[in-house]
Amino acid sequence: MNQPPSASIPNRLLFSLPSEERNLVSAAGRSISLTQGMILSEPGALIEYLTFPESGMVSLLAVMQDGRTIATASIGRDGVLGGFGSLGLRSFPGRSVVHLPGIALRVPASKIVRLARHYPAIREMLIDYVERLLGQLFVLSACNSLHPIELRLSRWLLQAREKVGSEIIPITQELLSEVLGVRRASITEAAGNLEAMGLIRRNRGYIEIVNHAELAASACECRLY
Repeated sequence: MNQPPSASIPNRLLFSLPSEERNLVSAAGRSISLTQGMILSEPGALIEYLTFPESGMVSLLAVMQDGRTIATASIGRDGVLGGFGSLGLRSFPGRSVVHLPGIALRVPASKIVRLARHYPAIREMLIDYVERLLGQLFVLSACNSLHPIELRLSRWLLQAREKVGSEIIPITQELLSEVLGVRRASITEAAGNLEAMGLIRRNRGYIEIVNHAELAASACECRLY
């Protein structure tokens, strides 16, 4: 069964701002629910909002002409979706999809741009995060090409754990197939191997991490991004 999203905690990017700037950004937006499978943007669409997750996780997917997808980055309570829009970019070439449910603060990009012009702390926060996101895009592109599915699954589960703050990850094998860009049968085999090693426990609609240390040891180095 699907597990409810973890209790909301402040978005770490917003929490890093001085209180005045944080309050200005918060006042400019509104809280929204992030439901699993919700598409927040399509490739080439105009960046109209910046979305600051407080719980849950959004994946940035590269989409092929035949419909296949693969995640090139993930955004949780430590990031912001649409950050490129604050730096003048009009669109993003990927699709953004909610893979772990939660809540977020959504702020019109036009308001963030105006605030960033007048408040250096907001501008620097967004630039720093976009630099980190570019690093994640770069590393995970290599990871998707070079590392076996079992290592990549371990890496994704660890990243999800960090972003949702829980050992229980509400994800189906079908969604994992979309995230990792492989057939569902490959996910079943890889997850079965991790379960046989005592690292995870599979249930209907979610995966529970039962041995975090050993799962980290079994993951590729890309888990650090």
